[in-house]
Amino acid sequence: MFAERSKFADVQTVRFLVSSARFLGNDSTIPNIIMPDQLHPNAAGYQLWAEAMQPLLEEMLP
Repeated sequence: MFAERSKFADVQTVRFLVSSARFLGNDSTIPNIIMPDQLHPNAAGYQLWAEAMQPLLEEMLP
């Protein structure tokens, strides 16, 4: 699935970032502390997402 989507990334204008591992606990499930309903992140979940995107966004911005 990821390889199929990543083929559209041209590295200049379209980037592909896999950040799903950041949301998984040691048992490979999503901890309730970051996604209480297992679908929508709470503030802690959005913080993890922002931290995952930060390096890539800094690299892309002039």
